[in-house]
Amino acid sequence: MGEAILKGFLKANIPAQDITVQETYQPQAEHIGATYHTHLGIDTDADIVVLAVKPQQIGNVDFAQFPKSALFFSIMAGITIARLEALSGSQNIIRSMPNLPLSVGRGVIGYVKYTDDDQEKTDLLVNAFSQIGKVIRLANEDQIDHISTIS
Repeated sequence: MGEAILKGFLKANIPAQDITVQETYQPQAEHIGATYHTHLGIDTDADIVVLAVKPQQIGNVDFAQFPKSALFFSIMAGITIARLEALSGSQNIIRSMPNLPLSVGRGVIGYVKYTDDDQEKTDLLVNAFSQIGKVIRLANEDQIDHISTIS
């Protein structure tokens, strides 16, 4: 799913040199670096952090390494905005649940935004995700399960 998101960012004309990917699986890291020419590692100056780890790995993410101004965008099933806020210390959070057809440009991305701060970063994300699927803003987190089931 992370690679599909990366493709969306590139299709939205976000320069590859402005994207940093942290991938722990070395063969995948090599593939991403060679294919997309992004930076590999951790960007401690990130404006937007896409949390595309398995839900059980969220405890391994060191949120202290990111600026407090970063917008956190989660695609993790079952990890609520309240939990992300507790872990990150930030209210600048978007939670989404994209579906698998996103990987072929036919997905649906339902998302909930915690606050209406940072509209510019939100618009950037919505534009990037609209390159690889239909984007729908939801009213609350309960709707994430509904849209995932329907789509």
